[in-house]
Amino acid sequence: MEFVRQLQYLIPMIAPLLVFSACVYYLTRVKTTDSILMTVGSGIGVIMTAFFVYMPYYLQSRAESMMSMSSYYAIGGFVSLVGTVLFTVGLFMLVDKVIKLTAQKDTDTRFY
Repeated sequence: MEFVRQLQYLIPMIAPLLVFSACVYYLTRVKTTDSILMTVGSGIGVIMTAFFVYMPYYLQSRAESMMSMSSYYAIGGFVSLVGTVLFTVGLFMLVDKVIKLTAQKDTDTRFY
């Protein structure tokens, strides 16, 4: 029964870990600003997901007050926002680069 409970704690980590692994793979292939921003942003996302999953159990075991809990979550929310913004900026830079390359290929092939 304990194994099932531990597995349930890990389920929210699956999607951020997949995104992080894809960003790391992209970073190893192409070292540009967009890949760095996306990898850092998704790495922060993985860390913050683990924070939000395991923090209630940690705070409950230490019998923390509601004020301290809310301050931890406020700081965690801000850090998560920074990670999301970094990932989003990197993603938009990648989309812009792909659109420019696609438009350039379309204009090059029209005249042949």
